[in-house]
Amino acid sequence: MDRFSITQRLAGGFAAVGLIIAAMAAFGVYSLFQMRAEFETLSADFEVYSRVGSIQSDLSEARMAAFAYRADGGEQRVARVEDRLETALEGAAALRRSNKFSAAEINEFEALISSYGAAFQSLAAGVEN
Repeated sequence: MDRFSITQRLAGGFAAVGLIIAAMAAFGVYSLFQMRAEFETLSADFEVYSRVGSIQSDLSEARMAAFAYRADGGEQRVARVEDRLETALEGAAALRRSNKFSAAEINEFEALISSYGAAFQSLAAGVEN
């Protein structure tokens, strides 16, 4: 260390501090990019699970309209049930495009919605007769 002058020592110290700061900045930028990717993944997952919630809401509304139909037999109730079930099937198709669920799970879900629709149609036919 004796062979370096004061100016060289100061310059070396500032260079070392500068390198440390540059390394910390690079790590910070890398961390920000990682957080951005994680946020985009979470955002996409939120959209998918929001769609699942919408489907559940549509099915619940269809059930309520079916119960109301049993009580009063109104034709607007039939239309409401059919509309909500159709919207639920469209939501299931959107879930299929998201690739978050397997095709078998989506097929099973669509089959359940369709069977509920068929059961309601047979109920409506029985009430009308």
